[in-house]
Amino acid sequence: MRKNLILLSLFLLTGCSEFATIGVKKHQFNAVPRKIVWIQLAGFSIEHLAMLRFSRVSSKKLSSFEKMTCMGSMWNYDLYNLRPDDESNFLSQITGKQNIKKTCEDYKLTPLWRRLSNLGYKVGILENNVKEENSLTDSLKCEETNFLNGSFYWKMSKAEKGSDQFHYLKKKEYEVNKVYYDLSCQNRGCETSLSNNFKSLYTQFSDREPSLLFLLRDFSYKESLKEGNFKEAIEILNEVSTIIDYLEKKETNENLLIVLSSAEPFSFEYPKSGKDWESFERSGKKVIYRQSLLSSPVLATGAGAENFCGIYEQWEIHPRFLWRPKKIIVPLLDIFEEKTEIKR
Repeated sequence: MRKNLILLSLFLLTGCSEFATIGVKKHQFNAVPRKIVWIQLAGFSIEHLAMLRFSRVSSKKLSSFEKMTCMGSMWNYDLYNLRPDDESNFLSQITGKQNIKKTCEDYKLTPLWRRLSNLGYKVGILENNVKEENSLTDSLKCEETNFLNGSFYWKMSKAEKGSDQFHYLKKKEYEVNKVYYDLSCQNRGCETSLSNNFKSLYTQFSDREPSLLFLLRDFSYKESLKEGNFKEAIEILNEVSTIIDYLEKKETNENLLIVLSSAEPFSFEYPKSGKDWESFERSGKKVIYRQSLLSSPVLATGAGAENFCGIYEQWEIHPRFLWRPKKIIVPLLDIFEEKTEIKR
């Protein structure tokens, strides 16, 4: 009789259980991502999403940013500066360290992809509009460093003579430890969009590799904001939103993790509505510029997205890609063996 009651209780408990949710959205906790896409968008702030929302025909249509599962916030400081530049911030995020010195010592630190490569992940990196001193390829000038070893690398920037090149319409076999430059960026600007390059490279990479980390680094967004070209900034946000939508449609399984992080978030005060807002969208006028913010956002969706909720220091994003909860086995009552003597 006692066994039957316990079995009935367990059945009722499991039968009435609900789906796990986060932010009123269904979510599977503690899933291990096999494919990770990390977008580093310099200058981005959550407040900037207003440019997307109010530039659409209907403000009810959500962008992919607003559909992300989890939102976090990182403090932007290190051991030396209260407001480090974007590249220092990103290096801190990549290496999980606060002592970024902007010297070759930084490239002796262990980047996230080396820890993941030890677990069988392949690494691809695509950079857009990065000044050479801020690019991760700056590490190649340093002796005794293997910072980029084992990675596939593509850059949307002007190349030196004799450099390897790529084009999103041409399929080719890429080699590890080589840097490829976008053929369409060799005149004035880049003719190929960020989303087209990403889709082409990611598809070739993803279809071949079961486990991967793809790092997308974009600095063009921040440059557009600094120049007051808000129309171009909105286009870049739309490009990133398109990339996220593409990933969620392509990788329909639960093994994909998408993380977007910012650095040196650009701060400004929006104008009032009406003609002032129209002037702002058209020519960047009626805007009050401020210092960069002291915290930057993190958006995450997919497997393990729950790790990126909360408020933390920027270097802490590194271990959050790797953190997994310990498996705790809670022994149920052994209902098949009566070990307790019942006295009457």
